[in-house]
Amino acid sequence: MLKSLFKKVFSSPAKSEEEGGVTATLEDLTSEKDCAQVTLKKDWIESLDVKEIEAAIEKLEEKGVHRTLPKIRIRLEPDIHEQEHLISVRNYLDYCEQEVVDLTLFIDKTDEITMEIYRNYLLPESIDHRDAFVRERCLMIYEACVDRELDPREEMEKYLFSLNFPYDEQFFVQFEAWRSQILTMHQAEGENQSFESHVDLPQSGRCDSSPTMIEISKEEIENENIAQLEQYLKRALETPEKAKSQKGDLLFSFYGYAKDEDLVKLMNRKEIKEWASLLLEKHPYIVYFLNDEEYPMTRFLTSLVVTTEEEDHAIYYNEMELSDFRSFVSNALVELAQWLGEDLEEVQQKFNKNFE
Repeated sequence: MLKSLFKKVFSSPAKSEEEGGVTATLEDLTSEKDCAQVTLKKDWIESLDVKEIEAAIEKLEEKGVHRTLPKIRIRLEPDIHEQEHLISVRNYLDYCEQEVVDLTLFIDKTDEITMEIYRNYLLPESIDHRDAFVRERCLMIYEACVDRELDPREEMEKYLFSLNFPYDEQFFVQFEAWRSQILTMHQAEGENQSFESHVDLPQSGRCDSSPTMIEISKEEIENENIAQLEQYLKRALETPEKAKSQKGDLLFSFYGYAKDEDLVKLMNRKEIKEWASLLLEKHPYIVYFLNDEEYPMTRFLTSLVVTTEEEDHAIYYNEMELSDFRSFVSNALVELAQWLGEDLEEVQQKFNKNFE
């Protein structure tokens, strides 16, 4: 019921062995027909490619019956090291859990190497964030178990035990109360969607008064985690038509910082600039989707990358850095406009108008 809140399977069918598909990257455990070992590769991680993991699960399910639970054991390529690749592997594993249906349930909780990777790379260090993280994953496991007629409590306990996460009966009481709240919210959301399906929406395919808002936590900033925005972009870029329908749709904000902190000081924080620089380096075309009507998002994002100063209540950019930034983004917008079939000059004018 709640899968739509957490995960979506992209329609990228696995290739067959004859087509040069993914079978070479999957290592079956010969003694257990319901297990597969998947060695994560750098190119999967960099491109957020989940097809091989989906193929591993599909292959296992073809072997078994509905009630047989596939088990996925995770390994890393030898040249992937925790200190050097912590952030990228964390982003990838988080993305996999959100995108690959039932993966959290399928991860082999009895395999120590798998769970060591999971704990070291994915489990938040902050206790507050860890509690929220574990609760959300337990909800994924719960809904997956309901679909498969498995005991959710048993599978959640296996998960908690494998993480060395302390729990008691009160944990499950609080979890059930929280789950009921989520169900109520989901039901209300469904009623709203049902209403909207009978209302004529603008040609853009969405209500102009309802842009997408994504909230970025301080922890995500500190860990250079851009997974939320990458998920948004991946969905938006599924087709040119969908991308055009989400033009000017995106807002994002930060939370976890002092409310009275000076805005310019906040924008010039080292960790925020590094986070924003990574985002722009990988996805400079994101400015196409930014909503500059509700808030000057393009200028805001620019301020996170380009050195910014305030004088007489006005914001000034470092001219050389701004020139490099505009050139870099403009080149990306040209490529995007060509793919979309939109007028190149019009797309660039919209971007440049933010700096007039």
